[in-house]
Amino acid sequence: HVEFTSLGQNMVMARYPVHWHMAGNASGSYVRSCAMHNNFQRCTTVHGTANVHVAENVCHETMGHAFYLEDGIETGNVFERNLVINAREGGAVCSDFEHGGGSTTSHQLGPSGFWITNPDNSFVNNHVVGVGTGYWFTFPTSSGKNKIQDRPLPCALASNVSTHTGTSCDVEPRRAGGVFGPSRRHFDDP
Repeated sequence: HVEFTSLGQNMVMARYPVHWHMAGNASGSYVRSCAMHNNFQRCTTVHGTANVHVAENVCHETMGHAFYLEDGIETGNVFERNLVINAREGGAVCSDFEHGGGSTTSHQLGPSGFWITNPDNSFVNNHVVGVGTGYWFTFPTSSGKNKIQDRPLPCALASNVSTHTGTSCDVEPRRAGGVFGPSRRHFDDP
């Protein structure tokens, strides 16, 4: 049991309390039974990494999306029996804003309990309370060979979950994300 608090750097990419960064196959890696609270950006981020286990954690009063799959190349990860309470809006990177035009300026859309960029991950028995969107599904919009967004994406990929936020998932195309940083090469045609 570990406590993570006052970690992460607001508005600085790759500065999160728990972060797997381009680790490839990380079978056997996990974060389990931890309290993550009052952090400045996210609770757990998985980027370019497969097969990690994120289980039985509590994420409370943190800024931005709480549990975050970054680019869409993350696969085989398991998020199980986690609890998110009151993720707050705050300055964040990449995915948290929608750009307006005319009299409408950019505004913050998030946060979400779970930011999901690839359906090839498991979300089981997780709960989200007091957050704008419980499960936010956003898939890479590349026109390359891997067109993840064209696959059927039922909300059933998240099994036995509950949200108390007004909605359980958001699959509106206007909120689709892009691929950021070095992971962009994964989606480009050769």
